[in-house]
Amino acid sequence: YNVKGMLYMKFCKYCGSQLAEHDEICMSCGCSVVIKHILTLKRENQFFIVNPPIKIDIYGKDCNQYVEINNGQILSVELKTGTYKIKASSGTRQSECDVNLNQDRIIRIAWNRFNGKLEIWEISKL
Repeated sequence: YNVKGMLYMKFCKYCGSQLAEHDEICMSCGCSVVIKHILTLKRENQFFIVNPPIKIDIYGKDCNQYVEINNGQILSVELKTGTYKIKASSGTRQSECDVNLNQDRIIRIAWNRFNGKLEIWEISKL
């Protein structure tokens, strides 16, 4: 990695062998060297007469995942370290937030009772 003109080498945490910048598996010992974190999606349990599932799109460098989350449901998604855009939508309403996933994170999804908007935001940096 080049950080401020300095060269940093990447090494396998299991056997200590030097790795190429984009290696996901150590060529010496065969272990996975990709660091993954858990992104927890928490939809608030809200009472409305009509309360359809909310569609969640997760976009990142090598990622494009889609899930649906129901009222009061909690989903966990394992993702590689990196920056992701989380987009929530239901009908014509949508909201999005950016998440730098360098540790486990929790995202809260809820309908705003006052203005009817769909809201999504990070509530925890564990």
